[in-house]
Amino acid sequence: MMRRGRGQYANTEKQGIPAREQVTGVLSQRDLEELTIAAAKLTQPILEKTLTLEPDFSAEMEMAMLQFEESAEKAPVKTEMTRPVEPVDIPANSGPADFARAASSTALGTRSYQQDCVRVRVERAQGSNEMVRVLGALCDGMGGLEGGEYASRMAAEGILESFSSIEEEDSEAYSEAIRRISREVYSLSDQDGRRMQCGTTLTCMLLRGNQLRWFSVGDSRIYLFHRNRIWQLNRDHNYASVVSEQLRSGNMHPGQIDTGEKPEALASYVGMEEVSIIDHSRAPILLEPGDVVIQCSDGLYRSLTDEEIAQILMQIPDVNGAAQALTATAVAIPGPHDNTSVLLTQYLGIKRQ
Repeated sequence: MMRRGRGQYANTEKQGIPAREQVTGVLSQRDLEELTIAAAKLTQPILEKTLTLEPDFSAEMEMAMLQFEESAEKAPVKTEMTRPVEPVDIPANSGPADFARAASSTALGTRSYQQDCVRVRVERAQGSNEMVRVLGALCDGMGGLEGGEYASRMAAEGILESFSSIEEEDSEAYSEAIRRISREVYSLSDQDGRRMQCGTTLTCMLLRGNQLRWFSVGDSRIYLFHRNRIWQLNRDHNYASVVSEQLRSGNMHPGQIDTGEKPEALASYVGMEEVSIIDHSRAPILLEPGDVVIQCSDGLYRSLTDEEIAQILMQIPDVNGAAQALTATAVAIPGPHDNTSVLLTQYLGIKRQ
């Protein structure tokens, strides 16, 4: 299988979806350093305060994000037109305006290389340029210097391409696409023809109007931020969660627990010859305007609690600013940090013509 080089994946750290195209902002190193410093100042209040925001904290967060927005306005942008698609049926109350916007942010952490990958695809009706569907994928690769990078990028790009070709909202068809991508990652080989033994987590969401579907493999998470509360939609596919479920179901007793296995070891991931666990929504989740779908790698939720993530989203309603604040705040906490990535997709509502 042909491998893709690094040069084909430039400018992947941030993605946004404005009205008619995707725009990627490129911040200078100084801008990022200033944002990180501002986030570090906010870290302690975030860790100490509850979801009840105090005026001084609100003002401090607002000032930090104003400084970030001023820096972002000066940054050059790269524009990439989205791929047009054939006209499809959409909800009867849909209008010409976009019903969603998305933004992502990725931080290297204390690692020397980046193995997270975020991709967004917007499907539009030909002729009218009307938004039909938004697809977002976030993957966290593993397996050596280059292996994890190849795995996460192959999975993120491959799954969006595969999902985009599925016309019916068929969970089994989507799951089969994930299994196919997993076998492709499993077969990746290095320049000497040896299997790379790499893998990646996978989260993917599909938003058509207000209807959300999601799929996940591994321990990257999908949350729903709804009415100022946060809900985890998927499960962590690690040894600890599998054991807990087996104990609850009565399929395992304590004496069968392998105490030598790390609790965080993945029980399922893309890159297995046969994926053991694929989670997905059982039926579409109907969103309300303002709801935000959060996809993130474990670097985010191992640094910030669910309540802290929700607090930042409450304070910063703009998804671009919120995505940047989440990763900057996470890596500003003292200590080692994994690659940290987040993709936020906000449902705006459908305007009547």
